[in-house]
Amino acid sequence: MEYIDLILLGLVAFVLWYWFKRREDEERHLGWKLVGYYLLGIFTFKFNGFPIPLGLVIFLLLLKPTINQKVKSYAVYTGLAVVILSITIPYAQEKFYEFPREVEAKGPNSIYDFQFQDNWKKLKEEFNINFAIIEMIDLKYTKDGHIEYFRFQAEDHSNGIDQVRYFIELEGSEEWHVQRSRSEYEQPPHWQEEQEKLTVNQFFRMLDEVDLREMQPGESSKRFHVTAHYLTKSYYAVKENEKYGVTGSEVFEITNDQLPVYGYTVDMCGYSGKVEDCTTYANYLFEPVLNAKDDAHE
Repeated sequence: MEYIDLILLGLVAFVLWYWFKRREDEERHLGWKLVGYYLLGIFTFKFNGFPIPLGLVIFLLLLKPTINQKVKSYAVYTGLAVVILSITIPYAQEKFYEFPREVEAKGPNSIYDFQFQDNWKKLKEEFNINFAIIEMIDLKYTKDGHIEYFRFQAEDHSNGIDQVRYFIELEGSEEWHVQRSRSEYEQPPHWQEEQEKLTVNQFFRMLDEVDLREMQPGESSKRFHVTAHYLTKSYYAVKENEKYGVTGSEVFEITNDQLPVYGYTVDMCGYSGKVEDCTTYANYLFEPVLNAKDDAHE
């Protein structure tokens, strides 16, 4: 943004110099007067967040130059133009920044051979992502490995200034559809800072290491739906559900006497037909710590 400000400042200086050269009559200190009229033109008053050109109103109602009237009015309107540009340029920049983009996906469209880390590396390079936390994953695929869709959300606020959210989707094509939004970074509450969150790279490494054929609840299932929200390491103690631990490439059943478990929980549904009705359901805990001690409930 700084380089735009410098360009705008140089442009204003040139325009004021041009108006000075176009003066109709000789006038002492006209250059400084044009600067003053320009400053009057950029003077605004915000009402409900909308800038009101108060300087222009003052000029039209109260100031009636008798000499070099045209160039002085041009200087005021130059200031007004700068106000308009100062509003529209950031808006246009933000819209351009948030405009959806397409990035070619790497590797085959089979979930069993999908290169999670390689695809993420390409996305990182394309959008200059530094350190992104994964917030959500939504993946649906068939038993033979065909990816119906793959969506995930990530957040990068590593610079401590901006908070950038990425909405990334692969659906029915060989391209990633990427949309991002940017807002001012807000310091999270203290209790959130202590949570063990997963970066996209860490989670995709886990998916690359495990054979997803081993993560398929229900032998009769023909399609599978993997979901996870707010992937933070937490305590799990649900006795009623089918549950498994995932460590590297190993997938193993977790029994109730091994609860509570401390890990990253991913939910998986199995569908026996085309109807969107979860017929089999299981929880998979990545990097599990069995019989974990929950200090918060001691």
